[in-house]
Amino acid sequence: MVACGSPKPSIWVRILVPVQNNSPKKGFFNFRYIMAKFGTYIQEAYDELVHKVTWPTWDELQKTTWVVILGLIIITLLIFGYDAICEALMNFIYSLA
Repeated sequence: MVACGSPKPSIWVRILVPVQNNSPKKGFFNFRYIMAKFGTYIQEAYDELVHKVTWPTWDELQKTTWVVILGLIIITLLIFGYDAICEALMNFIYSLA
C-alpha cells in the first residue's frame, strides 16, 4: 500500500499496488523451502572446500600428525600417573580403617 499526500496534510489518497511475492513460504513443513536451503548449503560448502580452503602438503600433514601423536602419548601418561597416585592414596586411606 502506497500513500500519496497533497500539500494539505488533512487530505490523503491511498493507492493499492499489487505486489507479487515469489519467495517461498518459510515454515517447518514447507519441503521446497527446506530443500532450497539445503541445496544452497551444499553449494556453499563445496565452494568453500574447493576454492577457499588451503590444504596442507603431505610433509606438513605428517609433521602435524606426529605432534598430535606425541601430545596424545603425553596426556595418556599424565592421566595414567594421576590414576596411579589416586589409587595409591585411596588404598592408603582404606587401609587405615
